[in-house]
Amino acid sequence: MLMRLVLLDRILRKLTETVSTDTIHATAICMLCVHLATCEYGVSAFLVSKTTSVNAAVIGSICLASRMTAD
Repeated sequence: MLMRLVLLDRILRKLTETVSTDTIHATAICMLCVHLATCEYGVSAFLVSKTTSVNAAVIGSICLASRMTAD
């Protein structure tokens, strides 16, 4: 499991190294706002979707994780 995470970390860094840090932060903020907007708060509405909410949160987190420094 640890080797998979290390491998994914290297792949993620390589895929996002040409993208500007500002773009990564803007994408992460947008995805986290989508997560908040589509999260189910106990109310049924048109915009509510558990799948969209979780996927947006994961994408936003991955974007932020791609800019973490490796120590």
